[in-house]
Amino acid sequence: QKSQADYREFRYRRLADAQLRPGELSELEEQYKVLSNAEKLISGIGSVRGSLDDERFSAVATIKQAGSVLSSLSTLMESLDSYSQRLDSVRIELDDILEDLDRIASSIEVSPQKLSQVDERLSLLYDLMQKYNASSVEDLIRRRDELAGEISSTEDMELELAALKQQIVETDEQMAQAASVLTQLRQKAAQELSVRLQESIRSLGMPY
Repeated sequence: QKSQADYREFRYRRLADAQLRPGELSELEEQYKVLSNAEKLISGIGSVRGSLDDERFSAVATIKQAGSVLSSLSTLMESLDSYSQRLDSVRIELDDILEDLDRIASSIEVSPQKLSQVDERLSLLYDLMQKYNASSVEDLIRRRDELAGEISSTEDMELELAALKQQIVETDEQMAQAASVLTQLRQKAAQELSVRLQESIRSLGMPY
């Protein structure tokens, strides 16, 4: 019984010490992919950005110029104005894309140290999932909480058992005290009875 309780405590403590967090696994896996391919991502994003907005050729500038030409031609053919507006919308969208790409590229970190930390954390989670037959971190969290509940119930039972044992000890002590008092009362009553009998015998003039 004690060994089972210790093993349950060990399994709970291993999960509790891991400080598990819902959704952590998918976040770490995404971080690992980015960190392990950081240079490739930065280079690729830079290449895409350069193809859209380069000093030698700029898709944004070309679209803007084409839109301006159509806008001026719309005075001669009104239907061209809608195409000019559509090209302007494309230019605005491209500007937004370029800003987002710059933001994403600047957020990518080339850090072997952080990559090692993420890899170590992933290894821990995968190891725990295998040991506890879990398919996700959320399953591990549920198992941790179940073990905590089992431990709490066992501790409550142990407290109740200790209280019962203490109650039995106190009852035994009370019974012993009562028996001692009863013995003393019996001895006293016997002495008093002996005295009265002797007095009765003397009053009758009988030898004793």
